Amino acid sequence: MLIKYFFKKLQKKNYPIPSKERCLNNRYRFSKCSKCKDVCPVQAIKWEQDSIIIDENSCTSCGICRSICPSKAIKLKNFGEISALNRAKEKDSLIVECAQGNKEESIKFSCLHGLQEEYLIAFVIILKKKIYFDLSKCKLCTYKKNYNDFLSFLEKIGLFLKALNLDFDYEILNHEEEDGKYAKDKLSRREFFLWIKTSSLYLGRDAAIDAIKNIDEDEFNERKLLLDTMSALKNVKEQYLSKDNGIFRSYHLNATCDGCGACAAICPWNAWEIEEEDKKITIKHNASLCKACNLCESVCLEAAIQKVSFPVNLLFKGYTIKKEIVLAYCKHCSDKYVPKIKNFNLCTKCEKMKNRNTSSKDNSIIEGDEI
Repeated sequence: MLIKYFFKKLQKKNYPIPSKERCLNNRYRFSKCSKCKDVCPVQAIKWEQDSIIIDENSCTSCGICRSICPSKAIKLKNFGEISALNRAKEKDSLIVECAQGNKEESIKFSCLHGLQEEYLIAFVIILKKKIYFDLSKCKLCTYKKNYNDFLSFLEKIGLFLKALNLDFDYEILNHEEEDGKYAKDKLSRREFFLWIKTSSLYLGRDAAIDAIKNIDEDEFNERKLLLDTMSALKNVKEQYLSKDNGIFRSYHLNATCDGCGACAAICPWNAWEIEEEDKKITIKHNASLCKACNLCESVCLEAAIQKVSFPVNLLFKGYTIKKEIVLAYCKHCSDKYVPKIKNFNLCTKCEKMKNRNTSSKDNSIIEGDEI
């Protein structure tokens, strides 16, 4: 009970910190995103003067707003991720539950719905052991989160790990009477040999665990933890991630891209980069920085941005070239421009001027005929 008391005390001093620069509503005026506000179980989030305001007196630090934010614009310090990993690696039987749980030896979080996908994936890879998620408190929880939402969340984690050719061994505890069940589980002969077979995939994970010890909770970054963990795995970089994996994203730019730079200007995490040389525009994308928020797709007037499946090793290559556009020189004003099929060797500005002049001339002829 003492552990539970101090856990709640620590959590009460910890509040989400929203980033105005990375919030979709602030980045794009036509965005209608209100997920953090809608999902808050205690209505502690509101909008004032184009900024997210969190009522610290109402906030319970559950972390749900952070986990649902599509652009990862909300940070929550001291949610307990690092300490949880350090404690979990010492345990034979691993139970994860919310702060309302009463198991003294369990790994507790303020709310399981506040866990981020990236963290839980790294958690599973690093620990490489069966995890029991105790959801017995969920149905009566004051947060009123849907029990099935967390099951869908776990399914998403399982699909991602499957794409890496890794297993996600977990079990759900629904009732208090199942408390002792986890202690009785032993490795069967079949499970033991499966463990031996897959152990080679986890070479380097011990180095990742050692690195965790030096991470400060205030500086914790879920994305970096996951990338570091994945980079230590054998053969994982040869696997492919689907375009709808929901965590990482890579894109193809089709022929309609005109190099306008809207994608780079709008991205909250600078995942797009535009370089203009003397006669060429180069457009690059960094899959490891992209949060899959879809904002760049929304602002592209040419519908040129298309998500694609990609190899895991792309996550470790930094910015990669997606398109190169050779520039032309306008025959009227000599400015550089992106050539199109019907440009007539004119830049966009001069082409519009030509069309306007042609239209005015035609109107004059029509008016003259009427006279």
